[in-house]
Amino acid sequence: MILIGSCGHWGEWHTTYIENSPENSGLFPPVQYSDQYAQHYADYFKNKPLAMRYPSRVGKDNKMGLFNNAFGDYNQTQRWFLDWIYNGHQDSYNPGYTHPTMPDFWLNAPAGGEFGYYPGTQFLEDSAMPETLRQLKENHISWLGPCCPVHLNIGDPLQKNIDKVMASMGYRFVLSSITHQNSAAPGSTLSLSMTWANKGVAPFYFNWPLELSLSDSNGNIVAKNQTSEDIRTWLPGTKTFESLFTIPANLPEGNYTICAAIIDPETGDPGIDLAISDKRSDGRYPVSSINITADSSTPIHTATPTATSTFTATPTSTATPTTGIVTPTATPTVPPAEIPFTIYEAEDALLSGKAQFANDHAGYSGSGFICGYGNVGAKALFTVVVPQAGDYIVNIRYANASEANKTLSIYVNGIKIKQTYFIRHSSWSIWDDTSEVLNLKRGINTISLQRDEEDGGTVNIDYITISQISVPVITATPTSTPTSTPTNTPTPTSTPTMFFQKYEAENASLSGKAQFANDHAGYSGSGFICGYGNVGAKALFTVVVPQTGDYIVTIRYANASEANKTLSIYVNGIKIKQTYFIRHSSWSIWDDTSEVLSLKRGINTISLQRDEEDGGTVNIDYITVSEIR
Repeated sequence: MILIGSCGHWGEWHTTYIENSPENSGLFPPVQYSDQYAQHYADYFKNKPLAMRYPSRVGKDNKMGLFNNAFGDYNQTQRWFLDWIYNGHQDSYNPGYTHPTMPDFWLNAPAGGEFGYYPGTQFLEDSAMPETLRQLKENHISWLGPCCPVHLNIGDPLQKNIDKVMASMGYRFVLSSITHQNSAAPGSTLSLSMTWANKGVAPFYFNWPLELSLSDSNGNIVAKNQTSEDIRTWLPGTKTFESLFTIPANLPEGNYTICAAIIDPETGDPGIDLAISDKRSDGRYPVSSINITADSSTPIHTATPTATSTFTATPTSTATPTTGIVTPTATPTVPPAEIPFTIYEAEDALLSGKAQFANDHAGYSGSGFICGYGNVGAKALFTVVVPQAGDYIVNIRYANASEANKTLSIYVNGIKIKQTYFIRHSSWSIWDDTSEVLNLKRGINTISLQRDEEDGGTVNIDYITISQISVPVITATPTSTPTSTPTNTPTPTSTPTMFFQKYEAENASLSGKAQFANDHAGYSGSGFICGYGNVGAKALFTVVVPQTGDYIVTIRYANASEANKTLSIYVNGIKIKQTYFIRHSSWSIWDDTSEVLSLKRGINTISLQRDEEDGGTVNIDYITVSEIR
């Protein structure tokens, strides 16, 4: 891609800092000339992604990417990047001119940046990693540089965090399942259904074809077919589609491996790594198998390739898969029950290793919380039940007012999975959340939060929640009484189920005298939004949903004013309705109110604003967005 520079200091489109020349500070071309300068790039580099430093009319009209030169720094990223993207901004060099918003820019061109301060290692320390990973996701980052720690050697103590950053940005394609007949006849057309998941934070921006191929027992590619699927549409989430493959008429009978690859049109060879296992030397990935035979009346076959779970650093910065393909041995026939959200309180956990139950700090849920993590070996074991195997979001509500950010180790069914991080706050009564995606088996599982030797510990745990990323609903077509004529096994079909996301007060962009506070107990996260005594006070939440439709938006609030109050709800800048907040007797009593809002696929903004006709004077803790089922 091409980053448009050349204007301003360091090519960053500003002239804020001119040493020893105060009379020249702030000089910059009028916007019509600077936009014209950028337009030349768009006119002459029509097939290259372009990026600018901040949202602009020329950038929006030409679907350019954006570049954050303060990545890692929370305040600068929120103020001079995300806020400008979602709210637009006044041009400080051209008074009266407002640059447009560009909330969906990352759908068309990459987001990138450089660490806010050289050499960038401070943003890769354990204590900084939660914020760095949050910004990767919220900024939809595909690349970082030039200000980044390229001077570090492979194997540096920061390697594990570098690997985590590398595995968290850009696209990350996983073939979740591929379904087809077990056999096909030479000259026939094979129908395949595939579900691909993009477990990254951004799409792939080039129209490179997805290729399916057949490999014989010697590993030779004997047939290839490029699908019509446009992989640029594989946004974070899943995509299911059908594809046809013509079996060559002269193909000898036998067993063949089905391979998948994304092809670089310039070379005709596989061009990118997938996050699945067993990459071949030619860059293709074996994903299933099929028997080529004249007698092809055999059942449906579903294969689930194994995803790679970590990024392995190599001199070429590519992931090397190591495990094999898992093929299910049976087709489920009973639809699983859905559990979009389940909470497991501290009192549900089995405690050991000097972990204990307490209630001497305010704001917890249930009857108390777990403490004692100052001791190595302290452990809280939660027994959870899920309807089927798969990835689940496990959210941990915690408090940490120790001297620094801390870690605990997560074990699933007795196997250590990873460390999880707990950000430090100023009080033990400030509760926050951290989330991890864990793979659970169908039925009973154990999830343990344990302090190992390498952990910092010294945190309190209030509860954990389990929510589904997506659940396949298996639809079985009844078959008649078996006869001598074989019948095909029904093909499973998948649909996404309950979607749930939580957005804390600290995730919102505040304006119009709305402000952040923490002077009342019982809130989630590190505080709440107040200031709604002022007309124009506004909290803007940026939310992402998997598809267009109606969603339940729940607002957690406190209202101890003199009466019931209202605020106005805006979606993507359009006023939708007023919502009501019932009065309670104390500002420490938190309640919920819910509205059904229509959201578009991808990025949306939801604003809670006090207009002239609103009562205001409420505090907002967080909002949740969940799919209607």
